[in-house]
Amino acid sequence: RCQQIRRYPRHKLDVENKSRTMKSVIPVSLVAALLAIGQPSAEAKTETLRLEPRYLITVAGVATGRLTLQVARTGPKYRISSTIRSLGLIDGLIGFRSEATTSGAISSGLVYPERHKADNIWRGDQRHVRISYGPTGPFDVIADPLPENDDRQAVAPALRVGAIDALSAA
Repeated sequence: RCQQIRRYPRHKLDVENKSRTMKSVIPVSLVAALLAIGQPSAEAKTETLRLEPRYLITVAGVATGRLTLQVARTGPKYRISSTIRSLGLIDGLIGFRSEATTSGAISSGLVYPERHKADNIWRGDQRHVRISYGPTGPFDVIADPLPENDDRQAVAPALRVGAIDALSAA
């Protein structure tokens, strides 16, 4: 289900009428229309675009997982939530569950995340991530378990510059 944002008011000018009165109204109407087109309506700034796609993940025709997304955008702000779970034989092997949420802003076609959180279960082990973003990327990162306790390497601060989360990237 998708609700479209009405970005600009629609103006229709009847230029077929060549009367003297219409000639004096057309320039004023054109200026008003151009000004209105240059700025989104107040209604467009507060309306929310929502998408809620659901996916069944299959491998060779066998269901292995389910993904549900909730995407919302109001003006320049966005929020994306995802729920993922393994199914069938894969679920018996790894029992994967994930809930993640990201919020941020969109400017000039680019995404700027502000906060990200993820709570996962992988083979019975719980994992949690919390990230706060600033102008140059993540500045406050909390990951549990810590990289040194999880057989993975920590990301060096220099490599974090400009990084964004997976939900914002998608």
